[in-house]
Amino acid sequence: MTIDDKITTIFNEEGLHFGRCLGSKSRYYSSNQENVIIFNARIYDLDTYERYKDDKIKDFFEGQKIELWYGDLDLNKDIYKLYKITGKLNKDIVITTEIGRKVIEISY
Repeated sequence: MTIDDKITTIFNEEGLHFGRCLGSKSRYYSSNQENVIIFNARIYDLDTYERYKDDKIKDFFEGQKIELWYGDLDLNKDIYKLYKITGKLNKDIVITTEIGRKVIEISY
């Protein structure tokens, strides 16, 4: 099993499958207006984020495989899963918007 397979397995075990979609963005948002929702979120380990934050993070159309995960997040519902993932990875993670704007950093 490759390191990428292990990372994918860790996210999958917490119900966060790569490319996860919460459904219709407008419908989901209107039903969860009080929540912190990040559509098309990207998750990086902190070292990678710091190394590439002003360069490749924003070039998501280039197809670089530097993110750990990509998909829709509802932080109100997913935050505990993300803390568990950081513990399993033994890495701090950074969650960004699709265009690379940092939203939150989570430490293990």
